[in-house]
Amino acid sequence: MKNTYIQVIYPMISRIGLMWSKDQMPPAQEHFISNLIRQKLYSAIDTLPPPKSPRNSWLLFLPENEFHEIGLLFSNYLIRQFGTKVIYLGSNVPVDSIVSAVKATTPSHLLFFLVHHDQTDDTQLYLNILERYFGKLKIHLSGNEKLITQLDLGKKIDWVRSVNDLEKQLA
Repeated sequence: MKNTYIQVIYPMISRIGLMWSKDQMPPAQEHFISNLIRQKLYSAIDTLPPPKSPRNSWLLFLPENEFHEIGLLFSNYLIRQFGTKVIYLGSNVPVDSIVSAVKATTPSHLLFFLVHHDQTDDTQLYLNILERYFGKLKIHLSGNEKLITQLDLGKKIDWVRSVNDLEKQLA
């Protein structure tokens, strides 16, 4: 699954994103392909054994108005493959729901993706809110490099640039 994601899925979704942004692909086709990929990822995740230990669990989510969850689903797969517990909240999750989930599940890591390009100031405010609420947890961010390079991540937010970066965090 890892090699398929790196060599096939990620390049394909990057190209689809470019085609969609230039109106060279109808949204229905993009949704169709994305749903096929999600189905395969869910199936692969279901084949993994239960986590060996609930310690060092990861809470995964996408912020409000973020719906591109293929990278997050693959991260779910990879983290689970390492034998680690994952609490997967999915897309479009409000901050108050994240706060509730953290209180209920006490994860040690948060991972979220920023794929679409919001205003930098709004995104920076969002990061500041996460740091304020969850500063004692290890916070990991991945996604849109153009947006992320414009942000002040400080010392509390780790930018996961690649699959290898995530694997290093898990090792």
